[in-house]
Amino acid sequence: MKLLKNISFVAIGIITCFIISGSCLPKKNIKVTARFLGQTQLISVSDSIALRMLRGDIPYDFMRFDHRNLDNNLVREISKTYSMDVATIYALNRLYEIPQNKEAQNHYLSFIDSLKNNIAPIQIEKLKSKYFLFIPGFGYKDDATTGADLARQRRLFSDLGLENKLIETNEYGLSESNAQIIANEIIEASKFKTDIVLVSASKGGLETAIALGKLLNIEQLQNVSAWVSVGGILNGSLIADQYLKAPKRWIAQFILWTKGQNMEVVKDISHSFRSEAFKALNFPVHIKTIHFVGIPLTSQVHKRIKGRYCTIRKNFGPNDGLTTIPDALTPRGFVVSELGLDHYFKDENIDIKTLALACLLGKKEK
Repeated sequence: MKLLKNISFVAIGIITCFIISGSCLPKKNIKVTARFLGQTQLISVSDSIALRMLRGDIPYDFMRFDHRNLDNNLVREISKTYSMDVATIYALNRLYEIPQNKEAQNHYLSFIDSLKNNIAPIQIEKLKSKYFLFIPGFGYKDDATTGADLARQRRLFSDLGLENKLIETNEYGLSESNAQIIANEIIEASKFKTDIVLVSASKGGLETAIALGKLLNIEQLQNVSAWVSVGGILNGSLIADQYLKAPKRWIAQFILWTKGQNMEVVKDISHSFRSEAFKALNFPVHIKTIHFVGIPLTSQVHKRIKGRYCTIRKNFGPNDGLTTIPDALTPRGFVVSELGLDHYFKDENIDIKTLALACLLGKKEK
C-alpha cells in the first residue's frame, strides 16, 4: 500500500505540473529602494505604475477606488486594469493606512528590531499570564513540513515559559466538526484560565472563525481575550473550487482516495461555499483579533505556490497561493502584513517574527 501511495504521488505530481505549467509571472522587473509598510526595503516590481506608487506618487485616478470596500471585486479590477503588483501595493497600503493597523505594524517592526538586537521587549513577560490554544491546519499530522502543526511556534513558546496546548482537530475533518472540537476546548479551558489566546493556521482559522462567530455565545467566550489568525482561509480557498471541476477533480479524488477521504473535504473548504457562510458569522467585539498576512509581489512568488498563485490571479488578483487578501480578514481585525511571504510563511527569521507578533498581545491599546 505504501508503494502504491508513493507511485500515486509521483504520477499526480507529473499531471499537476503539466496542468499548471503556464506562468503568469512577468519576465522582467524594476528594482527600487522604497519605504513601504513602515520599513525601507529593496523591492522588485513589474511595471512603472507600481514603481511610482512605492515612491509615493499615487496616480490621480486611483482616488476613485478609495471610497469602495477593499474586497475581491476591487482588487481584481485593479489587477486587470493595471497589474498584479499595483493591486498588491494598493491593497496592502490601504490596510496599512488604517490607524489601528499602522500602529500594530509599526510596533511589530519595532519588536523585531529589539529581538534582533537581543533585547527582549517587556511585553514577552506579560505573555506569561496568558494561556495559548493552538489550532492547526489541514493535514497537519500527515505532512509536518508545511508548518500547519504549529510545532515550531509551540516549542518556542514552551521554551519561554508560555503555557500552551495544541487542540487536536481531525486533520481531514469537516470544518463544522472541527469547530465544535475547538468550541469544547475553549469551554473546558475557561474553567481554569481567565486569559485565553487562540492561535490558528490556515484552515484552522476557518474552523476558529466558526467556533467564535457561530457556536459559542458571549458568556462562553468571556475568558478569550485574543485570536491570532495566521494565513487564515476564512472564506475558504479558491483553489478548492478548481478541484471541484474536471480535470483537477480527478486528481483530488485520487489523492483523497489514498488517504481514505472523499470530495466532501474539498467542497467543505471551497470558496463558493464558505464565502457565503462567512457572512453569517458574528464575532465578539471584546476579542482582539490579529491577522498575520503574507502576500508576495510577482517577483517574489516561490515555485511552491506558482501554479496556484496564477490560478487565483486569473479571476481574483493578489493572493498567497491559497487565499486573497480580503478573504483572510474579519471586520475590525488588526492586520500585520509581510510583503514577500506566502501561505507557508517560510522565513529564516520566523521565530523572531513570531515573538514580535505575540508581543502585540501584551501591548495596551490607546
